[in-house]
Amino acid sequence: MKHPRIALIHATPLAIDPIVAAFGRLWPAARTTNLLDDSLSADLAAEGRLTDAMIGRFLTLARYVHSCGADAILFTCSAFGPAIEATAAAMTIPVLKPNEAMLDQALAAGNRIGLIATFTPSIPALKAELETMARAKEQSITITTRTLPDALAALQRGDASAHDRLIADAATELMPCDALVLGQFSMASAARLIPTQTGCRVLTSPDSAVLRLKETLRADRGSYARSSCTIMEENVMKSRLSRYVAALPAIVLSLSALTVIAPAYAQNYPVRPVRFVVPFVPGGPTDIQGRMLGEKLAQRLGQQVLIDNRGGAGGNIGMDLTAKAPADGYTIVIATVGTWAVNPHLYKLPFDVVKDFAPIIQISTSPGVLAVHPSVPAKSVKELVALAKARPNELNYGSSGVGGFGHISGELFTLMTNTKMIHVPYKSSAPSLTDLIAGQIQVLFNNAISTVPFVQANRIRALATTGAKRLAVLSELPTIAESGIAGYENSSWSAVAAPANTPAPVIGRLHKEFTGILADPEIQKRHADVGAQIIGGSPEQFHAYLKAEVEKFGKLVKSAGIKAASGG
Repeated sequence: MKHPRIALIHATPLAIDPIVAAFGRLWPAARTTNLLDDSLSADLAAEGRLTDAMIGRFLTLARYVHSCGADAILFTCSAFGPAIEATAAAMTIPVLKPNEAMLDQALAAGNRIGLIATFTPSIPALKAELETMARAKEQSITITTRTLPDALAALQRGDASAHDRLIADAATELMPCDALVLGQFSMASAARLIPTQTGCRVLTSPDSAVLRLKETLRADRGSYARSSCTIMEENVMKSRLSRYVAALPAIVLSLSALTVIAPAYAQNYPVRPVRFVVPFVPGGPTDIQGRMLGEKLAQRLGQQVLIDNRGGAGGNIGMDLTAKAPADGYTIVIATVGTWAVNPHLYKLPFDVVKDFAPIIQISTSPGVLAVHPSVPAKSVKELVALAKARPNELNYGSSGVGGFGHISGELFTLMTNTKMIHVPYKSSAPSLTDLIAGQIQVLFNNAISTVPFVQANRIRALATTGAKRLAVLSELPTIAESGIAGYENSSWSAVAAPANTPAPVIGRLHKEFTGILADPEIQKRHADVGAQIIGGSPEQFHAYLKAEVEKFGKLVKSAGIKAASGG
């Protein structure tokens, strides 16, 4: 490994310079990138304990640099031992604790160990780690400690000399001892001032960490292939990251070498097939659109795009699968207005549609079609309303599922016309369309993408469209509003997203490719042929639109009294 790529993850900016300097002295061939989440230290100090959320944030940072091509990860924050252990268990590259090598050296020096730290939570963490290591070696030790928050404050205000003097004074108080451990990377500069006794080793983290990491990678040379950057998905899934990192703070990148990991990953992505989740069974409009886009995406990415139909629960199964997938760009989902904006108000979801997904792009919007079986005597919306009023609760209308586009369209229709029809929800629009053609249901509100071909083939009778304007492909067909139901309008839309915290360069790459796909004349024609309008736009625009749609449909679901359990 000529130029290993090392990711350094920090909870304080004070650790950056000492470790970078140590790499420069001891391993100049290494290429390092620093990631800083300095809110972690503040949160730990405020909480007084390590929480699951903090562990989740460590895992998220590690997953990010792993997916970007790092060969190893070194944490520089000594107070976060359990978080680092959890991260190491979930990764397939070496993950080193900041003080492991130094504590090994301390135990080798003798049984009397002095321990100094400037960050208060570090002392119990380091002491516990020392005691655990000593038990494993069956070694009896005595530990004396000093915590110096004043030294930390001095360093934070830029007074390095005061910081070093306070540490040197505390070290003198701890003598005699066999080893003196300085617990923070930022304390390395104080070592030169400490008057040591004969036989006492003063140990600092940066040098010992660099040497241990160098030794580890040399010993495991060839064991960490970077061809696929695969993470041990089971362990990551068990960590349930999507619950922990909904409000992950911004990550500050400090580039300390010429090699920058994240852009390189964006250039290389993808290195294996991409899973494109369609949260409905095959044959429906979302499946048709997903396969159309997936074919083009595969051509542009130079990798297979595998359509993964995960139907059920109104799309929630596929959405949940995506939300909990590794945030590495290898799982994306296409879903519709019902899944994105209606389901949150009908179900107790194990995910948040706004927080647990990274928007990529809005694909299209499409009005629906109100269609009936040819045996139904109604030839217009007016005649259907009259028939429904004459035969309340005798007509069945189908939809793609509770809360789906067809269900919402049907509820609006019955509310605005004061009629009663029985709602028959399906797992997707494909079986509902099949049953309409077969005469098993009489009425269907459905997406134009899959309905128009059967209207054109005279297999079903279209009465109107649900949008504000007529469909160009069925220009003779009036809208429901034009047919006498003033103010009626409902359209479906679709959009693509990835799991939350997917690296920004990957989102940018996917957005670029989808934007190119939507500009393809063939894709534009295929959408126009079924009355769909391509939208596009930035991830930020879709994010804002999604939040507005969630709010809008929340009010509609409440006013219409739609319930998931009852089926509407």
